[in-house]
Amino acid sequence: TASTRGQTAHHLLVIDETQNQPGPHIEAVFTPMRAANNATALYIGTVKLTSDYLWQKKGELEADQRRDGTQRVFLVHPEQVTAENPPYAAFLDTQVRKYGRHHPIVASEYFLEPVDAAGGLFPPRRRALMHGDHTRQLQPRPAELYVATLDLAGEDEAATDPIARLAHPGRDYTVATIFRVHFPDPDPDPQRGHPELAEGPGLLPHYHALDVFVDHGSKHFQDHPGQPALVHRLAAWLQHWQIAHLISDESGVGLGVTYWLASTLGALRVTGFNFAGKKAHLGAAFLSLIETGRFHYWTGDQGHPLSDGWWFWQQAAACSYHVPPDGQFDRDLRWEVPPTHKTDTPTGRQPTHDDRLLSAALIAELDHLYRQGEILIGTARSAVVQAVDPLEGLEF
Repeated sequence: TASTRGQTAHHLLVIDETQNQPGPHIEAVFTPMRAANNATALYIGTVKLTSDYLWQKKGELEADQRRDGTQRVFLVHPEQVTAENPPYAAFLDTQVRKYGRHHPIVASEYFLEPVDAAGGLFPPRRRALMHGDHTRQLQPRPAELYVATLDLAGEDEAATDPIARLAHPGRDYTVATIFRVHFPDPDPDPQRGHPELAEGPGLLPHYHALDVFVDHGSKHFQDHPGQPALVHRLAAWLQHWQIAHLISDESGVGLGVTYWLASTLGALRVTGFNFAGKKAHLGAAFLSLIETGRFHYWTGDQGHPLSDGWWFWQQAAACSYHVPPDGQFDRDLRWEVPPTHKTDTPTGRQPTHDDRLLSAALIAELDHLYRQGEILIGTARSAVVQAVDPLEGLEF
């Protein structure tokens, strides 16, 4: 019932969840409440962003510690919590195995490592985790399971002639990515149980990016001499790969294409995804796949400028992110390749885009839907069951 202005703190002023408090407001309204009795201030919270008031206050108090030797900052690390509360260890292990030790949510919430409010979303360490040990694959193989993702771009007004120059050469590309789905062998260690995921972390699928379909500005539904409509070429490519499921960008112009693909490939094999309001969650989920070693991009052409693999890594390196001061990483993350970013190529500086990166990231949505039981993917194998003679072994 205390009034924020005019009230006096006699012994202690406690600011809880300090990371969520606006610093200027605290200093202007609550700090003066300590004045009459020189009351102690206690700031409690969990680190989140380096721009948070809690992390700024920590730096301020550590400077005071260095000046007079009096401890003012107390950090409670996971091993200290586990010593007092053993079940916490099992819970923390679940979170680490679900998201990865260096996922921003785990690092800040449990290991006291704040997330920079801005920077590169895929630094060298994370890009190293994304590198697979497989090369690009152009044909499906027997007994392998494939899924696809599609990031759709608009069509170009001049795209009626396959050799004509595009009216808007800087526009984004339509990119579809093929993934091989691999289910690892069951984890034989009974000590690594996972109470939250019934299938066990060792059985969660891994996704290996194998191939991409790239188009720049083609008409979505109109055939022209020497240039079939985008949907026809895309459907043929997806059918060639015999995909089990497709996550298709249905944002804006993608809605019509997604509906057409669903009617052609089968409604149960196509799921639309709208980036509006969901891109932050997608980015956080994509990082989980990377940090837990379940996403790998092909290798072999990353050193060849203008190749598909080379462009993917250029886009990953150029992708930046920002989290608002009062935001949460998995809810308010803003990530993209800046529209003005350009990459040096043998043919000159070109817009970097983020279409290959977004197409790859959509695999995190497929993984989410699979784990929630909203889509079913798997393989089947034909076999001949040998008949049993019902009279065999009988004596008459």
